[in-house]
Formats: sequence, structure tokens, C-alpha cells
Amino acid sequence: MIELGENDTQASGGDSSMMPMVDVIFTLIAFMMLIINAPQLTLDLELPSSAASASSQAPEQPLTLTILDSAQGWRINGGPTLNAKQTEAALSNIIATKGKAPITLLEVDKNAPAQRVVDTLELLGALAIEDARFLLEPASQ
Repeated sequence: MIELGENDTQASGGDSSMMPMVDVIFTLIAFMMLIINAPQLTLDLELPSSAASASSQAPEQPLTLTILDSAQGWRINGGPTLNAKQTEAALSNIIATKGKAPITLLEVDKNAPAQRVVDTLELLGALAIEDARFLLEPASQ
């Protein structure tokens, strides 16, 4: 006959630290059995072909808004220098012409005051221009 020592856990009915793992395995088996029999739900979609979508949507030309260091602080698409009221009127006119807010690229002069940048972001928010992106240039090495 085989004699077992006092520290051997097999004599007491098995290792009790294995019980949680066995419970998890049986739970996973039950879960997988339920999932295998679940019906697959599908939705029929009519997606446009790539040729049709490419011709119907021309890429939108972004608007470049430059924030300058000078007293009159803005320039739109490299045009003349504008003050705050002229910039707001010009942006409103562009939105009215296009029928929607354009993608706006913000160029900021490194010497421009921070308050002018904040004012510009406030103006864009007031005009519901939600897609505004800062243009960054790589740091000189």
C-alpha cells in the first residue's frame, strides 16, 4: 500500500486552489454553448461603389486663417490683413457662400499674442466652425 505524508493534499480530496479555475472553465464552456446557438443578426446595406463616391464628392479646399503679430491681426488665404470685425464678416460670408463651415487651418505667427489665438478660437466657436486645425512647422535643429 502507498503511504502519503501529512502535507500531501491528494489524500484530502484534491487541491482546493484548483476549484476556482474549474468553476471558471465550466462557466466558459456553458457560455460558449449558448453563444454557438445564437442567431446571427444581419443588416442589408447598399454601399456606394468607390467610383461613384469619388466623383460625387470633390475634396474640400481648406481655409487658411493666419494669426499675425501686427495690430490688425488676421489674414484669410493670404489676402489682405483684417481686423476682428472684418475677419468675422469675411468668415460669415464664406460660410454663407459654401452653405457649411469650412475646414479651417490656423497659422499662428510665433510673435502673435496668446490672447489673439484665444479670441480666434472664440470667434470660430461663435461661427460654428468645428473643424479647425493648427498648422505646425518642425522645430529648427
